[in-house]
Amino acid sequence: MDALLGGIKAQVDSWRPGVVVDMAREMDALANALISTALFSSVKVTGDADTIRDTIADFIAGVGVRSVVPSDLVDKLSTPANRRFIRARDRLEKALASIINRYQTDPQDHGQG
Repeated sequence: MDALLGGIKAQVDSWRPGVVVDMAREMDALANALISTALFSSVKVTGDADTIRDTIADFIAGVGVRSVVPSDLVDKLSTPANRRFIRARDRLEKALASIINRYQTDPQDHGQG
């Protein structure tokens, strides 16, 4: 948790007076850091965290559409948004599988049990 707080402080400290900051991007970065720390605190997820960060917005947008429109209909439409969702879903699945595999094969005691 100290590493997460240090990362947040470093990110906030990088902001300079008078410089425009893309707050959506900054909040996405903070959210990813929090998620990575909370879910995968004992595993190095750097490359996979980048994949998660780069794909999460498209994935969440696709999930939002699918919560309103029947998924089987949406999946048949070849729209740019649908293609982005499918690409994001597939990349997230691979990244999460990679993280889980490293976690399971890591000899370090993760404190479960």
